[in-house]
Amino acid sequence: MSKLRQQQQGMALFQVLLIVAIISVLLLIMSNTTKGQVDRALALQKQTEKQLALHSAANYLDMLMLTNDWSDMLREGKPIAGLNFHNYVMRVQLPNRQAYKSLAEGIDVQMQNIGSLVGVNQANDQLRDVLVRAGVPSIEANNMILTLREQLYRDDRLYFQHINELTSVPGWTSAIIERIRPYVTTKIMPFNGAWAPDGLLPVLLTSGQADTITALRGSGEYNPRLYEEFSGQDTGFGVSLYPSDEQRVTVTDPVTGEQLRRGVIYATHDKHPRTIEYKRYLREEKSIPNE
Repeated sequence: MSKLRQQQQGMALFQVLLIVAIISVLLLIMSNTTKGQVDRALALQKQTEKQLALHSAANYLDMLMLTNDWSDMLREGKPIAGLNFHNYVMRVQLPNRQAYKSLAEGIDVQMQNIGSLVGVNQANDQLRDVLVRAGVPSIEANNMILTLREQLYRDDRLYFQHINELTSVPGWTSAIIERIRPYVTTKIMPFNGAWAPDGLLPVLLTSGQADTITALRGSGEYNPRLYEEFSGQDTGFGVSLYPSDEQRVTVTDPVTGEQLRRGVIYATHDKHPRTIEYKRYLREEKSIPNE
C-alpha cells in the first residue's frame, strides 16, 4: 500500500512538473512573440517617422524653390549649394526643428527638369536614338518607333499619360522601358536640352561636346549657355537656357538611403529666371516700363 501511494505521489509530482514545464514553454513562446511584435511595431514607427520627416523636408525644399530667385541660387550657391536641374545630387541642410530630427545630416536632393527629357508622345528620331543608346538594335528601334507612331496617329488616339502604358504597344517591353525611363517623359512641352541628364547628352550632341558638358557639370562649372552654343538652340532671348517649372524631385536620407520621389510644378513667377529674363528682354525692347 505504501509502495502504491509512493507511485501515485510520484505520478502526481511528474504531472505537476509537466504542467509547469508546458506553462513555462508557453510563457516563453508568448514572450518571444510579444517581443517580436514590439520590435516590428517599433520598426514600423521608425519607418513612418522617417517618411514623415522626408515629406516635411520635401515641403521645406518646395519653400526654398518658391521663395528664392533661381538665378541668385545658381550664381551664389545659397540657400541651395550646387543648384542644378540635371539630376546631380545637392546636399540641403535642414533647420533645427523636431520635424527633421531623424534627418540630422540633412537631405540629398536630385531635380531633373522634365522639359529636358525626350517626349514619347512625339515618337521622333530623338526617341529612336534613345532606344539605340539603351542597347536596342537599330532595326528594332525603327520598328518600335513605327508602331508607336501608328498608335499615336490613329483617329481614336489617346496620348500616353504614364510611361508604363507603352507596354500596350507591340515591341515595347517592360525591360526596354525601364532602361529608357530616366531619359523620357509623357509630358508634351517645348524641349530644352540644357538640363538633360548626362546619359541623354550623347543623343543630343557629339560625343566630344557631351563629354565636355559632363566634365564641367562634375566640376561645378557648367553654364547652360554652353549647351546653347553647342546645339544652336536659341529662342531669341535665352529662354531655352532655363528649366521649365516641372521637375522630377528625389529626396534621399544620406544615412539610410530611404527616398521620396515626386513630380513637382514650381510655379515661381517672378522668382523664375525665365520670367526675369523675359521681362528684361521686353524692357530692352521698350515694350513695358521698368519695374
